[in-house]
Amino acid sequence: MNSTRRRTALLVSIPLGVAILAGCGDAAPTVSGQATSGVQRPTGSTAEPSGATSASGAPTTSPSAGTEATHDPSQIMKTAKSSANNAKSAHVVGDVVDNGKTMNVDLRGQVQGKNQQATVKTQDDGTVSILTLGSDNYIKGDRTYWTKQNAPAATVALLTDKWVKAPANKSSSFEKFTLKSLLASTTKSFDSSEINSVNTSVTELTLAGQSALKLAPRLATKSSSITVTADAKNLPLQVVSDSGTVTYSEWDVVPMYAAPPASQQVQMPGGAA
Repeated sequence: MNSTRRRTALLVSIPLGVAILAGCGDAAPTVSGQATSGVQRPTGSTAEPSGATSASGAPTTSPSAGTEATHDPSQIMKTAKSSANNAKSAHVVGDVVDNGKTMNVDLRGQVQGKNQQATVKTQDDGTVSILTLGSDNYIKGDRTYWTKQNAPAATVALLTDKWVKAPANKSSSFEKFTLKSLLASTTKSFDSSEINSVNTSVTELTLAGQSALKLAPRLATKSSSITVTADAKNLPLQVVSDSGTVTYSEWDVVPMYAAPPASQQVQMPGGAA
């Protein structure tokens, strides 16, 4: 599962903000490793969460046309950063480009605490979900995923679409897979001094039925923007870049996940995971 840990770990190093809003949209790199002058970024997708009651998914409705408003973009971004990092729960969906290949990532759960589910999907390597409940981690992969792990055919048949509890001594391998770390990283540059009313416009609009504020660079020739709620919290809703879109939803309403039912769990042959 080293490949899955590596891919999911990319999410904790995706700062979003300065390059999008400071007029650097034309030079933005794709998301892979560390960016030098732009933003590493994810884009949108959805994966059906399990182990919790489903709530509304990430926003998919395109923003309605709006008019430019007289708001301070710098203050909006500072508020967005604080609100996101102090939220109780959230749902973040996006695509990440790794070595030229796109993987879909869906991370949903509690921000303050370890209760979440992360699902990573790639065309070549299949789909794997990691359910974290405190110090316990459960893994569920499809047939393609387990086959790519070089598991014997009998093991693949046993494990496919079943939850496997990871050994306690492997728990440290999943510590970076937290929603809290992801939000801290993606909002890291939101309070940059480069974001101001000179180079950033603020437009009032509606996104997925919510009143929102769209911040965009005034000088960039390509479409890039950050949209937040128009209320006092300015919670992030959507980030659009050259590489695609990342969506944020279900702020403070994601229910707690529970352990998978016994009927959906199996033990890894030989006790390894």
